Amino acid sequence: MKVMAFNIEESEKGSIAAITGIGRQDLLHDSTRGGIIVDVEDVSKAVSAAAASASNGEEPITGAVFGVGGNLSIGLMTTVRVVRGKGEPVTEKELDKIFEQVYDAAHEQVQTKLLETTGDATTEVQMITSSVVYTKVNGKYVDDPVGEEGQRLELAVFTSFSPTYHLNVLQDVASSSGLEILAVGSSIYSLVKSVGYSKGSDFDGVIMDIGGEVTEVGVVFSGGIVDTRSLDVGGAHFTGELSKGLDLSFTDAEHRKYEYSYGRLPESDVLLVQGYIDTLLDTWLHGVELLFQEFNGVKTFAPNIYMAGGGAELPDIYEVVTKEPWSRSIPFKSPPEFTKLSMKDLPLVIDRTGKASTMGDLVPAALSLVYLELRGLVE
Repeated sequence: MKVMAFNIEESEKGSIAAITGIGRQDLLHDSTRGGIIVDVEDVSKAVSAAAASASNGEEPITGAVFGVGGNLSIGLMTTVRVVRGKGEPVTEKELDKIFEQVYDAAHEQVQTKLLETTGDATTEVQMITSSVVYTKVNGKYVDDPVGEEGQRLELAVFTSFSPTYHLNVLQDVASSSGLEILAVGSSIYSLVKSVGYSKGSDFDGVIMDIGGEVTEVGVVFSGGIVDTRSLDVGGAHFTGELSKGLDLSFTDAEHRKYEYSYGRLPESDVLLVQGYIDTLLDTWLHGVELLFQEFNGVKTFAPNIYMAGGGAELPDIYEVVTKEPWSRSIPFKSPPEFTKLSMKDLPLVIDRTGKASTMGDLVPAALSLVYLELRGLVE
């Protein structure tokens, strides 16, 4: 469990989020399963402890932005094309009506997706993220269509939905922790949007976030996220393999994995740890290959793959994903090139603590963008 405290500061770039504190707290191993909160009491205690640590004994944290991973959110791009009579200037009222149509269409797509993947289309979902990917008037890209004249208007919007039951559980956790939920955001969206401020608004690529329990992939075109997929294997599963194989507690196995990742183990222990990690690597890589093949609407992938998440710290993962021939079956425009993201790739976030140094810090840091958007401080 990780909590970051932020202050809003003004800089030459405009408003930025300054990390003022970081709190970490271990959860009981069975408190969450596949990202789903099972033990609300233990998670609430962990959130409270981590928030208290992040506040550094100063004014307590009262408001929070919660991030939702790919196993508990469905993200997709919806495109709407409208033929407009005489092509008079687009109005705010007209645009609002079109967005309503987009959200309704996206909701229907999500329900269909749930039916295809789970066989259940009755699960209630709520939209947690909405972002315009592009807008065209008469086939021409425009930043803001209001006031533009044209007979053909096209909007592509990325939306992300999360099950209502999970949002209710988050509310229970927040209430028990003495926090007010300011917003709930898609973790992959926050990361993509944050990275976009360093790569440029028109960057193409793939973001691969290897978290604790899930590996999530987001496809980006022209700076906008167009689709996401997730695989229920992450860093915690490799820890679990070590825990079982070495007969260690989960916490001790996590420490052993950390020491291994940073080259601090004796050679004899390195070979032992490698053996248990290798047993899961093939499964993970095969899952990644299948995941890319599930992007039915993507004809070709940009070759730039940006990696984030605590799981990406494991050197074996980086080595196998960059060297194995798995990508030959995927329609990349050219052989993929992999880059590990760092805090330098989040220009709207500055670390005042000097402690946000791992790839696992990137997603919680990027969630600050949700608050900046909420306050209207960034577009």
